[in-house]
Amino acid sequence: MGTVHLSPVVRSTDVAAPPPESEEQAVLVTLCPSTLRGQPEVTVLSDSVEDAILAAGAGELDGHQTHGSVVTLFAYGPDAEQLWRSMEAVVRGFPHQRGHVTIRYGLFGAPCRELAV
Repeated sequence: MGTVHLSPVVRSTDVAAPPPESEEQAVLVTLCPSTLRGQPEVTVLSDSVEDAILAAGAGELDGHQTHGSVVTLFAYGPDAEQLWRSMEAVVRGFPHQRGHVTIRYGLFGAPCRELAV
């Protein structure tokens, strides 16, 4: 049988070396809001994050997904660290019980780091 090679995952606050700039990078934010009164609240969060990303010229918000009381935002750009910095204040300011951010340095399966928010 052949050998299966898995991409490394960095799970710390240390920044991994980013890949070549030609690869798209991603930030995925998953939150469990402390109160979720419906789609309008999620839309306000999504719109605010999108505005912050665009104002910084850091990339784009591709959208969000809601599963019960869990909300996930999907953002993409050339530099995941810059992308996260552009949206961090909005994300941290949104009322939530717990959440985490995945900062991925390339396409799916690329090295990444996760942090609690």
